[in-house]
Amino acid sequence: MKATRRRPAEVRQLILDAAREQFGTKGFQGVSTIELAKAAGVSESALFRHFDTKADLFAAAVVEPF
Repeated sequence: MKATRRRPAEVRQLILDAAREQFGTKGFQGVSTIELAKAAGVSESALFRHFDTKADLFAAAVVEPF
């Protein structure tokens, strides 16, 4: 069975959605990038292709929506 490739925008949205949930329940310090990637269903390297640091991801997922 061949895996289907997701569009970058779709992967980014999966990461943002998972990050909002994880940061909301565990806080910034309470969740690792590995846990964030797993919750999003992506690899940690995919997470870092979209966001340079965990702080950048936090800003995009939690701070910017406000």
